[in-house]
Amino acid sequence: MLLSAFLLSTVMHNNHPSVILPKHPIITEQKQKNNIRIQPHNTSVNNQVLNPHPINDILVNPDIGLTDFYTIDSHDDLYNPIKSYPQTSVVYYRWYWEQLEPEQGVYDFGIIEKTLAQAIAHHKKLVFRIMTLSGKDEYYQLSDNHNIILGIPCWLKKQLINGNNDYAQESCSRSDKFIPNYNDPYFKQQITKLMMALGKKFDGNPNLLRIDTGLVGTWGEWNLSERTNAKISNIPDLTDQGYTEKDLQFYINLVARAFPHTQKTTLMASAHEDFMSYATSHFHMGWRADCLGDWNQSGWNHMENGYPDAIAHAMGKNEIVNHNVDHAFSQRWKKAPVDFELCNTLNTWSKQTWLYTYDKIQDTFNYALEQHASLINARSSMIPTQYQPIIDNLLRKLGYRFELQQLTTQQSVYQGDMLLLKSQWANTGVAPSYNNYSLKWRLRSSSGAIVATFNTNTNIRKWLPANVLGGTPPTYHVENKVHISGNIAADFYFLDVGLVSPKTNNAVVKLGIEGKLDDNWYNITTITILKKQ
Repeated sequence: MLLSAFLLSTVMHNNHPSVILPKHPIITEQKQKNNIRIQPHNTSVNNQVLNPHPINDILVNPDIGLTDFYTIDSHDDLYNPIKSYPQTSVVYYRWYWEQLEPEQGVYDFGIIEKTLAQAIAHHKKLVFRIMTLSGKDEYYQLSDNHNIILGIPCWLKKQLINGNNDYAQESCSRSDKFIPNYNDPYFKQQITKLMMALGKKFDGNPNLLRIDTGLVGTWGEWNLSERTNAKISNIPDLTDQGYTEKDLQFYINLVARAFPHTQKTTLMASAHEDFMSYATSHFHMGWRADCLGDWNQSGWNHMENGYPDAIAHAMGKNEIVNHNVDHAFSQRWKKAPVDFELCNTLNTWSKQTWLYTYDKIQDTFNYALEQHASLINARSSMIPTQYQPIIDNLLRKLGYRFELQQLTTQQSVYQGDMLLLKSQWANTGVAPSYNNYSLKWRLRSSSGAIVATFNTNTNIRKWLPANVLGGTPPTYHVENKVHISGNIAADFYFLDVGLVSPKTNNAVVKLGIEGKLDDNWYNITTITILKKQ
């Protein structure tokens, strides 16, 4: 049997590409000339239907998965590798204001630029948060002199405490009592300048995945944990500490104004605060929740109380009035991301077996999947062996996972004619891709040379997964018609598909099917181009 006929016969006999075709098939020019005979074009039997084999591999794809935390590559770190921590595509960092503006009006974004450059070098993207307040008496551990963390710049602190009797003992060498007044007009003026400068520098950078809103409260977490003013309340929530919803909206508005072209997430609010639903409804932000896995049994906890109550309030479904109800909150994931951060580490949980049973940890991550999460910050900490199956299964679902389920196309096409590509796709993950990685097709010669690449207008951001965890995802039917130039020689070609970075032919998204080539394109079948009659 001739080689070209054999390959087509193998594909068609099994109704899927059961042979993984090499990137550079070993066919000499002489063999092509002598052994490959172009078959006559017969429209009645010309269609071929391909059903690629799905795979169960863990795919490291852009914008999703576990994040590295304050490091670029935990798995392969040069000095302290954590081999149990999975490969990642996103790094997550937080910086204090004082690190970015050491002198008034003098911005130094070098620490962000350096981190971004390192992330790019490792083919990763960056998510970051800006903070203005630390916990009590915290220090920069990696600095030569272990400087105390002020949060805001020293020059600003001096101006804010000057003449304020409440902070008579405060200085830039201590940080045990001072709490910024987030309503202070001068504070708001200066932080606005900072954020607008950051936006001017980084907004729209394709390697900046998103901004974690931050800015307000201890560690940018929108509460005053460790910093409550007992004269007002012992509850750390900002509205219990004297701030109104309108006060807090200023900071949501500021981030939205400074970064109009960058994805943004807002922190999950409490069950009586409106700022989360304000951000999701007014600016279509995604949301982010800290302390995933808090199952504290001695009272209130995040998993059973905090998250459900906050979501109910956001949707106007609890007894506390929300003046910025987001009736579409439960559907926001379809266009804006959901992120989580672990409460402590898996290694710590492994030592608390009375609480963190195997099933409890499975329930923890299932909750994130049920909320259609894309990213989880697992704090770049080791994954105990007993939990590895849970993490592996998590990574097969977290974010998006695209599968080409079927392709119908011609076996042969004449030069100058149209090649019709009818494909069926499914997203077997739990979230869409919030970035559009272009769907492209290409032809490769038997020597491996790329002879044509075909653009499509397909928007993969619309490829949603099932609405519920474990449900059947919808099938997306895509029809592409591509013109076969008369300049393409009559011959036998490999047909590949790829999801590529915008404005490039660089395939970056791995698919959940067999057939991957070295450059992340996928060979699906073969096409014979016939000489125009």
